[in-house]
Amino acid sequence: MSDEVARLHELTVALRAPQSLEEVLQTLVDQTSHLLNVVRVAAYLFNADHTRLTATARAGLPIHTAPIEFRIGEGLLGWIAERQVGLRTGDAEADPRFLARPGQTVKIGSFVGVPILGSTTVLGVLSATNPDPHAFGPRDQQLLEIAAALAAPAIEATTRARSG
Repeated sequence: MSDEVARLHELTVALRAPQSLEEVLQTLVDQTSHLLNVVRVAAYLFNADHTRLTATARAGLPIHTAPIEFRIGEGLLGWIAERQVGLRTGDAEADPRFLARPGQTVKIGSFVGVPILGSTTVLGVLSATNPDPHAFGPRDQQLLEIAAALAAPAIEATTRARSG
């Protein structure tokens, strides 16, 4: 069994266990970090009124010194959420969709992100970065899409349980 399939299997098994929303998201970013062999992975979820994306879990150190939010259509993450499609760029900061924020501590380099799609709406965005340029290819984006799809039902269920 390939390492990628083994990692996806580990994620699937882990997501079947009863967990809180925070545990589901941390499992997702930790397993995805290993799957893509990167240090930084983040899961951004929408706030209660579905207007802003906030980093809810991350693997690796944060890119910014303070928490940041993105509105729909704003920056790379907001673009993904608005269009509900994945995005991959070899130089995130040169991408015209990139939104510079104060307090950025590291160069982002390569970026790949995908929507986390629930049964009726986008729940958030799963993203990974690598300081090296052009580090992600189509396969990385596909793996990220699979990880997000595997986690979406657990995210949706724990979010619904929390609000209901």
